[in-house]
Amino acid sequence: VLPIGPSYFISSITADNNNVVWATTNGEGILKYNGTAWSLYTSFNSGLADNQCGNLAFDANNNLWMSTNTGVTQSFDGTNWTTWPASVTGLTLPGVRIYTNPHDYSLWFCSMQNGAIKFDGNTWESFDEMNSGICATPYHVAFDKYNNKWFSTWNSGVSVYNENGVNYETIYNLPTNAARGTVYYDQNANGDFDSGDHGVAGRRLFL
Repeated sequence: VLPIGPSYFISSITADNNNVVWATTNGEGILKYNGTAWSLYTSFNSGLADNQCGNLAFDANNNLWMSTNTGVTQSFDGTNWTTWPASVTGLTLPGVRIYTNPHDYSLWFCSMQNGAIKFDGNTWESFDEMNSGICATPYHVAFDKYNNKWFSTWNSGVSVYNENGVNYETIYNLPTNAARGTVYYDQNANGDFDSGDHGVAGRRLFL
């Protein structure tokens, strides 16, 4: 039996490297299932900063990471809670989604208020349209086998980024003379890519 009230629901669920299941609720804390019994971590019985959290992710050391409704980011190693304030992370508002890059286990934070932010275990790095071409309103990110980061965005199409550059000829085996163009949403339906539209900021894609 889940140790939460009937008016609450599970908002996200994932499993760690030890096959322990972790889940967030919409206001009653974080659930843990070890295969035998459920445990509930709350702001009253643990170091959890807020009972309403975003999605969960794990780093290379199997530490649990979460964003909270208070705007702070936290990590949990099974014993100790570490709180990362906005002054360090650059994440100033709630509604953050966290994703683990399977290539290097860096953590990527998507925020529609603060853009995309990466934590490699030592350094927090912020990405925006000026320094990377990543749209300012990333919602989700996926990592392909070439370590390209594909961001879905809020009202701004798709952004793709790679620290070493994106080589579309190699990735998709396209001829070097393949047509290039900007992927965009023709929001004002005038047939042109202009200031009234949204698209892939600073990136050229094959069509």
